[in-house]
Amino acid sequence: MFFSIQVASVLYQISSIIDGCDGEIARASLRKSKIGEYVDSILDRFVDFVFLIILAYVSSLDTFMWFVLAFAVFGSVMVSYSTEKYKSAFFESLYAKIPAMKYLVGKRDERIFVVMLFCILGLIRELIFILAFWTNLRVILTLLIVYLSHSKSYSKSEIASKSDLG
Repeated sequence: MFFSIQVASVLYQISSIIDGCDGEIARASLRKSKIGEYVDSILDRFVDFVFLIILAYVSSLDTFMWFVLAFAVFGSVMVSYSTEKYKSAFFESLYAKIPAMKYLVGKRDERIFVVMLFCILGLIRELIFILAFWTNLRVILTLLIVYLSHSKSYSKSEIASKSDLG
C-alpha cells in the first residue's frame, strides 16, 4: 500500500482551506445555520484526530511517542473546547469579549499549516512534541487570560457597587 505523509499533509491543508471557504460562503450568502456550524465543528475534531492517529501509525512511533501524541491530541481538542466553553458559560464569543485572543497563536488553521510543513520536512517526532507543548500552552494561556480579564471586571463591578452603597 502506498501512503505519502507529504501528500496527506498537503491534502489536510487543502481540506482546511476548503472548510474555511465553505463557512465564509455560507455567511456571505446568508445561508449560515446553527446546525451547520455545529456539525462543521464536530467534523473538524474528527478530521484532526484521524489525521494525527494515522500519521502516528504510519510513522511507526514507539510507546513514548504515542504517549506524547495523546497530549497533542488532547491539547488540540482543548483549544477549541476552551473557546466554545467560554461561549456557553458567558453567552458571548471569547474573541469578541477579549479581542487580543485573536492574536494568540495556535488556532486550528495555524496548527494544520505547521503540521503540513513538518510533514513535508519529515519531522514527525518533532511535530508531535511541538503540538503537545503548543496546544496545551495555548489552553493554559487562554485560562489565564480569561481569569485575569474576569477578575479585573469583577473587581471594577464590586468597587462600583460598594461606592453606590456609600
